[in-house]
Amino acid sequence: SHPELWGQLWRNPREIPFNGIDDDRNGYVDDVYGYNTRADNANIADDNGHGTHVAGIIAARGDGRGVEGICPRCRLMIVKAFDSHGRSDPIRVSLAIRYAVLNGAKIIHLSAENDQPLELEQALIDWARRKGVLVVAAAGSRGKDTSQVSPAGLRGVLAVGACDKADRRASFSGWGRHVGLVAPGVDIVSTRARGTDFMFAMSGPALGIKPGERVVDNRWYRADGTSFAAPLVTG
Repeated sequence: SHPELWGQLWRNPREIPFNGIDDDRNGYVDDVYGYNTRADNANIADDNGHGTHVAGIIAARGDGRGVEGICPRCRLMIVKAFDSHGRSDPIRVSLAIRYAVLNGAKIIHLSAENDQPLELEQALIDWARRKGVLVVAAAGSRGKDTSQVSPAGLRGVLAVGACDKADRRASFSGWGRHVGLVAPGVDIVSTRARGTDFMFAMSGPALGIKPGERVVDNRWYRADGTSFAAPLVTG
């Protein structure tokens, strides 16, 4: 519902909204704008804020107001694999990759970080590549070797690290031979999901972030991390 994302979402042309029927018989009911593999339904509303921030970096409207995405003319297929606390598991993420590939996504963006790369995830990445789909992933924001991070450390993934305003590696950025590119990842302003404050909710005590200090004029949000460098590359 953010005004900078109106008209920016991919729409499944073969699905009739909210009729409780899998009209296109693709195995997903009412997947008009995407799907929620975490809850196994079509509710893609962002109750965390992280995804909306990433979405704005990629494709916020170029209307001369607010922020503008790197690729304002592209369309975003939203596949929600994480809960309101930013938690998921490799199965839900793999199901999200599967949905995106089967429904025609050209690029898959993953601003996610897990310590346990699994064969299942690698198999889905390999399959996506065979289908001609590029997978871009954040290199991780805990300052560690990305070879130990999934999905960035998986074969065939374009892993993106973060640099600061002086074009140096950000202290939190993942590093290593798996990192293909870096992009700005410090103090990135983008779209905010209403009522969310994900930097405080997910990392506030550890990073000394106070409630609301990253919110800009209610509609925008400032964030640091490879999660917000990678969408610059995706866009």
